[in-house]
Amino acid sequence: MSLLFDIDWFSYLFMASIGVIAPLILMYSFQPMKDAARERPFYGLFMLSLIGGIGITIARDLISLFFFWELMTWSALLLIDGKRKGAGRAFKTYLGFGMLSAGGILTMIAMVASTGQGYFFSDVFIALKDGSDAFRIIFLIVGMIAFGSKAGLAPFHIWAPGAYAHASDSFSAFFSGGLSKTGIYGTFLVVDVFIGMGILATYGSWNELTGIGLIIAIFGAVTALIGGVLAMFQDDGKKLLAYSSVSQLGYIFVGIGIGGSVGTAGALYHVLNHTLFKTVLFMGFGAVIYRTGEHRLSRLGGMIHVMPATFWMFLVGIFAAAAIPITSGLASKWLIYEAALEKGIGVMVPILFLASVSAFLYSFRILQGGFMGQLRDEFKDVKEAPLTMMVPMGIIMIALIVFAFIPGAPMELISRAMQDIGMQAPEYSTIELGSGVGTYSGLVVMISTGIGFVIACIMFFAGPLGRKISLRDTFTAGEEPMDRMDRKFHYSWNFYAPYERVLKPYFNRWIDKAWRKLYRGANQVGRLHRTVFNGDVTAYLWLIFVAMIIVGALLWQYGGWF
Repeated sequence: MSLLFDIDWFSYLFMASIGVIAPLILMYSFQPMKDAARERPFYGLFMLSLIGGIGITIARDLISLFFFWELMTWSALLLIDGKRKGAGRAFKTYLGFGMLSAGGILTMIAMVASTGQGYFFSDVFIALKDGSDAFRIIFLIVGMIAFGSKAGLAPFHIWAPGAYAHASDSFSAFFSGGLSKTGIYGTFLVVDVFIGMGILATYGSWNELTGIGLIIAIFGAVTALIGGVLAMFQDDGKKLLAYSSVSQLGYIFVGIGIGGSVGTAGALYHVLNHTLFKTVLFMGFGAVIYRTGEHRLSRLGGMIHVMPATFWMFLVGIFAAAAIPITSGLASKWLIYEAALEKGIGVMVPILFLASVSAFLYSFRILQGGFMGQLRDEFKDVKEAPLTMMVPMGIIMIALIVFAFIPGAPMELISRAMQDIGMQAPEYSTIELGSGVGTYSGLVVMISTGIGFVIACIMFFAGPLGRKISLRDTFTAGEEPMDRMDRKFHYSWNFYAPYERVLKPYFNRWIDKAWRKLYRGANQVGRLHRTVFNGDVTAYLWLIFVAMIIVGALLWQYGGWF
């Protein structure tokens, strides 16, 4: 058995989404990891996870891919911080879904081996091309479970909030911003490399949209909506960002499912965008945690007064996640929306629109809860984030703004990546993106946004200015509060309580209940196993005796003992 490694533009795109942010994460983590007791295991495990992530992108056989997949999974698992409440459950949940993912890849290896083919990617393609319809469908389902679960595709997303939230604060940015792309890369391998849209089209298609692709797109849209809605209800800032990451990755699955020139370009573009804005968001909130030691939004507030630079860089990341025009986040989502309209599946656009509304709402919650409002007395002496933490955030912030002016720049890499998987990129120039429906001009969007901002400023400052009032006055609607009432009126607890009462039962409980039942069933099997295999030699002898009787009876039934 031989192993094969190679690199092309497609794998390079995903390697870049993992590798480019790695040195920025290392610079960012320098100050938090000064403690020698934490420094050595962090950097060692971080480098192992980086090697695993990059190794996945250059592997050209299933055996190598599985090895690097496990290297990445186990090194990331050991970086889940066990000090915080709930970390144990997050550890076990991530371990369980990591085993599910690994089992899926091993199943794919076994299926290919059963055909007599080798393990190179080209052999996998031949095995599926010559295989039966049932063989292909089973392989597709197993592959989507193996790789989709790593990217947080619903209903396999429940590990992500706990793992991202309880990972080391310096590692969460890399975990969500970088390593999550390995699941997207694997999904592309299954859909576009191993099987191919040509074969998938034989199972039904409409307007160049395959039926299986439509199913993947629907799962992606539902993931985007579920992640966005559940992010609204999180008081833990890191968990809010984790659900947000699940939601944003759902958009990528929509692009993969729709396929074609525009859909695939939108998915790959959002891979790069998500890497940038999710990294800077986890970095920004991680800087707040580093200075305050607090991750609950209800216990923060007013950090803009003591960490203004961190706030502005965090704000740019929020704008990108919410697809607000002054960042490149709008370009990738525009392509995905255009792809849905181009293929005539406008019914999906309202789902994505609701997901975008939820993105605005959870963005407002973390801004209001963490940075706006009144500053607590215990945080008045908090200092700005260290320079080694601000420089990486600043670099990413600049990239998000620059690519908003020239959205065609990342398309150079995307175009070459698409050619490697047999696709042609949509038309583009340095400042414009094209589709079959319309054209997106980054320069026009930025100029229009700037003009609107200037007009708003003129209207604000030219009009009559009212008197300045305190938060105390606005909070009590002009009524004078009692003298003994607490003077702090920062509203961040149960921020969207009315929405939560109505929506959360439909977006969370049925998924959690299903996985809890499966967990309890597996736990019962484990307890039975421990009862039987309890270390008692007498019990083992009885088991051997019973097994011999059963084997003897079977041999006698099917032809005798001799």
